[in-house]
Amino acid sequence: MYAELVDANPDLTQTTKVVVGLLARSGLLDKGHKVYLDNYYNSPELASELDAHDTYMCGTVRSNRKNMPKVFPQIKLRPGESVFRRCGNILVIKFHEKRDVHMISTIHEATYTVLDKRRHGDDLVKPTSVVDYCQNMGGIDLSDQLLQYYEALRRTVKWWKKLFFHMLNMLVLNSYKLFLKYGNRNGATRRSHQQFRSKLVRALIQSAENAPRPKESIGRKLAEPLDRLLGTHHLPIYIPAKIGAKRKHPQRDCVACNQSAKKRDGHKRQQSIYMCEKCNVVLCIPDCFRIYHSYKDYKRILQNNSNDASSVSDDD
Repeated sequence: MYAELVDANPDLTQTTKVVVGLLARSGLLDKGHKVYLDNYYNSPELASELDAHDTYMCGTVRSNRKNMPKVFPQIKLRPGESVFRRCGNILVIKFHEKRDVHMISTIHEATYTVLDKRRHGDDLVKPTSVVDYCQNMGGIDLSDQLLQYYEALRRTVKWWKKLFFHMLNMLVLNSYKLFLKYGNRNGATRRSHQQFRSKLVRALIQSAENAPRPKESIGRKLAEPLDRLLGTHHLPIYIPAKIGAKRKHPQRDCVACNQSAKKRDGHKRQQSIYMCEKCNVVLCIPDCFRIYHSYKDYKRILQNNSNDASSVSDDD
């Protein structure tokens, strides 16, 4: 694919073919553009290939890439020190701050930039290529950082699930960026990333009030309705009886006040003939029904009320 667009050497590595192929398909080669890349794609081979097409590049590079200076592993640097090596238009730098950083560039000379920050009273000096790379790659790094705060990936044997949720997470982040640029022009208070995601979740829940719910299955505990604390329309109804049942109003365990068999200590099961029509859960009337739709930690509230009632009866 890449060889069809430009006069390419078929022995090039796959990462080099990916970068140059994308630039060729986008019509960006041979126009003097500057490309900033991370160490996964960078190599002296890529730098040489882009230089042949009048395209400049800069970025971090792995020290074990082919044709990297063999003397670099032998050079030990102190914090703030750096060493340069050049071959034609390709400049390779080894710089040490908190750890060794290797850079490769066809844009820069072997020069330094003085930053405004101070370190122990002295000016902070870094190679110009490092400074430019941090400024131009900041958008990519910031995007990855924001995605890490709300990571949606979970361990799974199905690879497509990871890809789907990663793309969905990126979609939400891009929506937030568009909102900051176009959706907040009325002078409203700047909404944080967390506030944007929280409001998006509430809007999705409220827009799916009539969505079909999963059917009950034996031996499996269903997740609680996410919208039980939102909106209204929570009305108690009788539990519908099955066809041919002897009882007109069957009883089921209350999801709020009924304890598991291990925690009952000889007490009876707490059952009710009522359920919430919207949440499809069994609840006692009126306390369990009211508290279930009012508090997130409804079981703790009911337990405290039960303990208070027991202490009053003991005092009497």
